[in-house]
Amino acid sequence: MRLYSKKAFLFHYIKDTAASRRYVQKTKELIKQTNNSLEIAFCYEIFGIIEPKGSKEAEKYYLKAYQLFSKFGETENLIDVCFNLVDHYNKLKNWSNVIKYAQLSMDAIKESGIKYGRAKYLYSYTLQAYTELGNIEKGKETIAHLDSIRKSSGYFKYSLFEYMYLKSVGNFYSSINQYEKATQLYIEAFKIVDSLRKQKEIQLSNNMLTQNKLNIQSEKLKRFEVENKLKKMQIKVGLIVIAGVLVFLIFFSIYQRKVSKKTGALNLVLENKNKELETLATELKNALNAKTEFLNVMTHELYIRP
Repeated sequence: MRLYSKKAFLFHYIKDTAASRRYVQKTKELIKQTNNSLEIAFCYEIFGIIEPKGSKEAEKYYLKAYQLFSKFGETENLIDVCFNLVDHYNKLKNWSNVIKYAQLSMDAIKESGIKYGRAKYLYSYTLQAYTELGNIEKGKETIAHLDSIRKSSGYFKYSLFEYMYLKSVGNFYSSINQYEKATQLYIEAFKIVDSLRKQKEIQLSNNMLTQNKLNIQSEKLKRFEVENKLKKMQIKVGLIVIAGVLVFLIFFSIYQRKVSKKTGALNLVLENKNKELETLATELKNALNAKTEFLNVMTHELYIRP
């Protein structure tokens, strides 16, 4: 069941909405057949992520997941679902709920001892909420927490967190009319945005170069495949021609053998006829010789008698 919900999230991530919806429906059908509340909670949390941010459907699924995790899950299970609720209510500008679920998520982080990296973003969301609500004291406390995280963790100068920190702290000082300090923070935030933009441009440029290289390799591969196909066709044609020649030679040889047999038979007949003619010629010659001898004898006898 959770596998189907993860597949739904994966297709949602790659923006294949139809496939994502299919797996959501399959997961919902399986939910009806199980009593495993923890598995259902994980599925509801993913459903909330898939739904449009700030929508009522997303809120419904997140709250269902939160209720089930609170009742049947471990403390660490509350970290992500509360974080998602903070992000959800931040979009809706529901500042009291931003503070509520941010605190719940941070309490779960402290109790479970994991995912400390989420705290910096939660404090940034919280600072924005206190700023919008005009709670100056809580805002200053939150800034102190953020400063402590920045010093202890050694974040990179140009990072998303640093931008969120500068922007949210700048908004806070602007709300209490400390415009000079707010302006300095906004300038630093702008530098980060510009740096991130340049990094993105470089990344896009590198991606384009990589894509071009891949396209070139793909074209080379296609050309190689076409050449191979042509070579295979040439080989096939050559084999067909050779096979045709061999078949012709075989049939020609058979034909020659048949002709040879017939010629031999005719030659034998002719030879026999020739022998018969020779025998007849000899007999005729002998007969002529006998006739001539007979005539000579008779002529002699006639001359002798008076």
